[in-house]
Amino acid sequence: MKSEKLLLFVAIIAVVVSGLSVLFTSISIQDFKTNWITGFPTATGTANLSVESAATINFTVYEINWSSGRVNTGDPNATLDTSAGTVVRGNWTANSRGLILINQGNTNVSLQINTGKTAATFIGGTNPVYQWNVSAQFGNQSACLNATNGTTIDSGAHTFNLSVFTGVSTSAFLVCDKFQYHPQNNTIRIDIRIQVPSNSFTGSLNDLITATATAILSRPLLSRSVFFIDAPPG
Repeated sequence: MKSEKLLLFVAIIAVVVSGLSVLFTSISIQDFKTNWITGFPTATGTANLSVESAATINFTVYEINWSSGRVNTGDPNATLDTSAGTVVRGNWTANSRGLILINQGNTNVSLQINTGKTAATFIGGTNPVYQWNVSAQFGNQSACLNATNGTTIDSGAHTFNLSVFTGVSTSAFLVCDKFQYHPQNNTIRIDIRIQVPSNSFTGSLNDLITATATAILSRPLLSRSVFFIDAPPG
């Protein structure tokens, strides 16, 4: 009797073990099919990068040179104007090429310009005139936006008129609240008009103009300076 009970117990254990083995094998096969053959049903990945803003301006035309000349005999002064490309009452070489400034970065900037000298310290004599004119270049009509000429970042803070000659400034002078970087809309021209009196300084006369860009978002400063005038009276 005891022998029969022992055999029955062993048989039951064998059946249980066999069943567990079958179950484990089935689960293992399913896991293999899911994870190694078909892959996970849903998987995600990400690609991340950060693009830094860069404030970059550059003068592609960086010099204005009228060569050597003088005021015509009997005239009180001569006027040299790159915007009109003329020399009036003098024999300097006419120059129709203004300074060309491009925003080559990837962010809009505010733009300030200044000269190194005033009319008196640059030209000298009686009632000298030294003026600049900032305008769009090559169809870039919205390259330079300010309170007078378009959308601003500080509405009403600036009233400088584009395409109008005004006296230069040796202090940083805001000309563009927003100097745009977009291709085909990122270029401005700076023309110069000077009036040379008959009793002006003589010799080689020159000055330096500096353009300073400030990124509108992160506000780093970037400056570009050029020697741009050589107008020696004869």
